[in-house]
Amino acid sequence: MKRWIFLACALAIGAIPQAQAHDFKVGAIQIDHPYSRPVPNVRTPGIAYMNIANKGEKADRLVGASSPAVGKVELHANLRDGDVMRMRPVDAIDLPAAGELRLQPGGRWHLMLIDLAKPLQVGDKFPLTLKFRDAGDVQVEIEVQRASGPQSHQH
Repeated sequence: MKRWIFLACALAIGAIPQAQAHDFKVGAIQIDHPYSRPVPNVRTPGIAYMNIANKGEKADRLVGASSPAVGKVELHANLRDGDVMRMRPVDAIDLPAAGELRLQPGGRWHLMLIDLAKPLQVGDKFPLTLKFRDAGDVQVEIEVQRASGPQSHQH
């Protein structure tokens, strides 16, 4: 019995660094769980999602992003145009003081990955640099994950 408890504890402790490895921080800015969905060919843009929290007392702005895995990264907003939702590139996304920015499927914001170097497959990982007006650059690792749940969709 003690051996099973020891084994369970060892496995749980071993999983902690992996869980923390998907969170990134610079100053008051914390980026949680950056990910993308599979994309079968390079002609189809990919999309990156994540949660960005500003734990500080001063607002900041996400002003750009780049990655060696794609030709171009655009900040995008989903905007209602009459009865139709449309995606539009934006120059920046505000990140309020003590606030959070959610880039998520079905949400208002996301990062469009244009001109992929290769198709994105489940399990792939690639670097992406987020550019903040005040906090500067933060490099994160995007993990390609299988779509699941009611909010999963393709653009």
